[in-house]
This record gives sequence, C-alpha cells and structure tokens, in this order.
Amino acid sequence: MIKKVLIACRGETASRLLSQFADANVPTVAVYTLEDLNSVHIQLADEAICIGKKLKDYGRLDRVISAAEVSDVDAIHAGDGPLSADERFAEVCVECGIKLLTDSDQGGFT
Repeated sequence: MIKKVLIACRGETASRLLSQFADANVPTVAVYTLEDLNSVHIQLADEAICIGKKLKDYGRLDRVISAAEVSDVDAIHAGDGPLSADERFAEVCVECGIKLLTDSDQGGFT
C-alpha cells in the first residue's frame, strides 16, 4: 500500500497522475522548477518542492531523490519525464527503499 507518492514530471501527465492518486486518497508531492512556478500540477498536489530553476532540472536524479527523502514518500512516479527511462534512477530508488511506479501500476497503488 502506497502511503505517499512523489510525481517527478510536469504538465498534463503530472496533472493526470495527481488526480488519479487524489481519487485513491493517496497524498501527493509534486516537484517543480521555477520555470513551472505557476503550473497546474503544483496546485493539484498536496505538497510541492522546488528542485531547480530550469526545466532540465526534472532530469536531476539527485534533486528528485532528495525531494522524495525530505517529503518522506514511499513511492515515485516519473510519468513521461526524463527519469522515466533512466536505469540509474530505478537503481537509486531501490537503494533508498522507494518504490518506482509506472503506468502499468495503475489501480495497484492503494
């Protein structure tokens, strides 16, 4: 059972994921950059953590993992963001005891 999830992407994908987790009563954390300060996905999340200034910072494994640790999540969903296909990111999630979710996990996160 997922207690709290971090969404590590932006835009429509992040908004969709945040809505799905909200419907399942799973608290959410969104990461964002200063370029996305007024984005909808920030408003949909229960918490939001800034991970940098530029859009490229969504691909910063260290910043996303740090945000996950600070917010005490037990799962991360990278959506279609730059970390979604990053094998090292998946390895670090395992090392940190954080479950990495994919769209194939839909319905199985509660």
